[in-house]
Amino acid sequence: FLAISDVFISQNRLDVPWKVLRKFGYSNSLDLAIPQEITANKFHSLSTSSRKFLAALFYQFDSDGDGILSSDDIKEIFSIVPGQPLPPWHPLRARELLKGCFSLPKNAHERQHEDNSSKNSSNQMDFSLSASGITIASAETFPTVGELQATSVSVTLPSMTFLEWMGHWHMLIAISPSAATAELFRLGHIHINNPKSKRSRTRRRERELSVYVVGSQGCGKTSLLQLLLQNDPHDTVPTTSAETSTTHYKYKLKSTDKDEKGEEMVVHFIFTEVPRDLLTKENVDPLISSLHQKVLVVFCFDTEKALLDAIKVEEELLHDDIARVFLLTKHEKDEDEISQSLYKVAQEHCCDLDLELPFFTNTFKDNTATEQQRELILKHLAQCGLQEPLIDDPALKKSKPHAEQKRREAAKRRKMIWLGGLVAVAVVGVGVLWTSVVVNKERKGRWGGWLNNFLFGRSKGTVSNGTAAQTKIE
Repeated sequence: FLAISDVFISQNRLDVPWKVLRKFGYSNSLDLAIPQEITANKFHSLSTSSRKFLAALFYQFDSDGDGILSSDDIKEIFSIVPGQPLPPWHPLRARELLKGCFSLPKNAHERQHEDNSSKNSSNQMDFSLSASGITIASAETFPTVGELQATSVSVTLPSMTFLEWMGHWHMLIAISPSAATAELFRLGHIHINNPKSKRSRTRRRERELSVYVVGSQGCGKTSLLQLLLQNDPHDTVPTTSAETSTTHYKYKLKSTDKDEKGEEMVVHFIFTEVPRDLLTKENVDPLISSLHQKVLVVFCFDTEKALLDAIKVEEELLHDDIARVFLLTKHEKDEDEISQSLYKVAQEHCCDLDLELPFFTNTFKDNTATEQQRELILKHLAQCGLQEPLIDDPALKKSKPHAEQKRREAAKRRKMIWLGGLVAVAVVGVGVLWTSVVVNKERKGRWGGWLNNFLFGRSKGTVSNGTAAQTKIE
């Protein structure tokens, strides 16, 4: 395409490239128009075609084939988007692209990027569509491509594995489905959700779980997320706005076939830390009411006051169909006696609601202990949020209030309905059989009398009656 465009540009036939660009929705300023059906997407999960497109995109731009996208590879992918060639979750693009969303992607170096943004905006390199160096322009009507594209050579992006690449896209569509589908459209993917289309019956080897971490200020939410994101749990700053981050965890499902091994699954966790002052019904309802994603609410507490506040939020904002987990965040400075007494209070609350017992966490300085703690927490969250048994722990976790009791009652109702249906069928069957027997008997009597009269004349009863009448006359 570039070679053909170069030929037309060299021949000063600029109308042809512009006609092609306008055909694909580009304006005079080379801004791509996003169709309304793309931006109207409200599904908080990637479609099957979107997953395949992103997988193909990853391996296409993996320059050295090592299964990792380098900083240059990522910039090459997003070199066609307006502005700087950065992914949509980067702070320089996220603040504008996700403006008005409830949360933004979490980035520990956001302030540093803000300081460098003014410097990077001035380092604009001219870019030409043609190999000969001729830019698309026509008098003062059409600006050159070099005036519209800025390259940021000073920003170094972290490399990404395939699971990290997919996890960030799961995070983006969880934050804003319309922004995610619009970005996929810019990269060349077109998909319109059709509710009548049949879904694939093949079992996907990955799951997505949206986890909302809530609690009072200073209860250890940020420290917990730092641990789960494999960062220093002691390096924290107060959170004033909702921040979303992502990580993944591999585990094996329990196989129903004894001869087969358990299937390995990947869980993409989309963590959103919600400050206490943002926990309102207007903010929470849209987050937990989506039917297209698994949702888990994690209540963090380290004091009795924080626990009581978490219970208050649970009663006011959550209904019984939302999974929840209570986590006691214990620091080194805490006393064991206080933690044990606090754990007993939380344990009583969970027992009253028939929930899993509170999970006990700690912030270790030892890297080995920290990694073990991370794996245990992620495994516990995956079981509670997805409700799927693991090989080493086949029991289902109780993450919804009185879920086991409701299951038993529902099974009892189904059994009663089934028995009632059988009784009704039996009654109808007996009625039909009885009716058919009576009808057959009547038919047999009617047709038998007709046949007797036809063959032998009057019946015996008629003859005897006639004889008796004649005798009486005589």
